Amino acid sequence: MNPLIPTEYDVAMSVLAVAAMLFTLCAFVSMVRDRNATGSTFLVWLLIVLLLPVLGPLAWFCYGRAAVAARP
Repeated sequence: MNPLIPTEYDVAMSVLAVAAMLFTLCAFVSMVRDRNATGSTFLVWLLIVLLLPVLGPLAWFCYGRAAVAARP
């Protein structure tokens, strides 16, 4: 077995890592473009998205956008 050739496991984990980074980037772009997310609300959601790699963006897309938009 050649250590310079990645195994299927290495390729799969690399694809999952790139997908998680892209998901986080999409959530960040969505937060920046949302005009209702300002000040402390933006900061809290930013920390959630950055500190919880997959769950943070998922929470933003499922709950955060609707909650921020519904704010008076």
